[in-house]
Amino acid sequence: EQQAKMSKTSGTYAWSINGRRANQYSIKVQKQKPTVYSPQTGAVQSNIILLNLTTIPDEVEAILSATGKDSEWEQVSQKTPQKTYFKDQKQFDDMKSNYKTLIGETKKQFREDNGIPLPAAARQNIRGAMTQLANKVQNIQTAFEVANQQETKLRRQAKKHMMTALYGETATATITDTRDPDADFQPDLSTSFPLTASNTRDEECKKPPPTSAGAGTALAADAICLCTKSATTAHDACLSSGNIGSYNMHGATAKATLATLWGKIKAECDKIVPASGQELSAATLQAAIGSYFSGGGSNWGSAMDSNLDSTARRRPQRGKT
Repeated sequence: EQQAKMSKTSGTYAWSINGRRANQYSIKVQKQKPTVYSPQTGAVQSNIILLNLTTIPDEVEAILSATGKDSEWEQVSQKTPQKTYFKDQKQFDDMKSNYKTLIGETKKQFREDNGIPLPAAARQNIRGAMTQLANKVQNIQTAFEVANQQETKLRRQAKKHMMTALYGETATATITDTRDPDADFQPDLSTSFPLTASNTRDEECKKPPPTSAGAGTALAADAICLCTKSATTAHDACLSSGNIGSYNMHGATAKATLATLWGKIKAECDKIVPASGQELSAATLQAAIGSYFSGGGSNWGSAMDSNLDSTARRRPQRGKT
């Protein structure tokens, strides 16, 4: 009596008939990722999996085509040799789902085009070739998945580093290792704005200790410090309605006030910086840094006579007019 047995290997399964190792059948489900694979590629992968499924031994096909209780994992896993064909319930469910797709109405034309079900001799003859093809598909799929995961990880890290440079570590603590790097991130600056909000402008904007929040630790805090001048009772920001008052630099509502001020500054900056046409690269970042430092030491107007929102203009790029 012939008996089909399966020996588990990494990602593939080797069929043995009467103790002789037959060709392998890969049943790993290929997950389509629209950001990595085109629909055409996904369709080819799916068809290879289905064609590979047509080469399985009759004993295994009988299990996959069973109905009622005999088709449930709870029953299959209690029987010998049936339970030896599948590593676990997930593999069983994946194979059964693919088999259902193969014999379903949506694949009627596919079966006709490929002469499915194949004669026993044909199934035996192509089993080796289909195994090799399925294994190559699996290797390509794995390579894409690894590359995609690494790319996502690096993009997430880069975004978190940039957002931390802008808002500080407290504000970006919610960017987790599973967060979509393409998702918009808007921290609640009313509670996490990177100033201590317990001092006047002069105190907030002096050189901080290495472990302190404030100026020099986040670009948003630096913008507030550079934009705000200190007077006896006023703390004027570089906006036409920019007197935020000394009492608003510290206290229970200070962070919310500073967050509102930052939002206004950011809105004016958006008018100056081109909305498109700038690629975020090492060269453009270096150019921006150079442009920033080249303007150091010069005032943009006298005192508050040239407010940011009344003088906002796009600075010409170096070498252009």
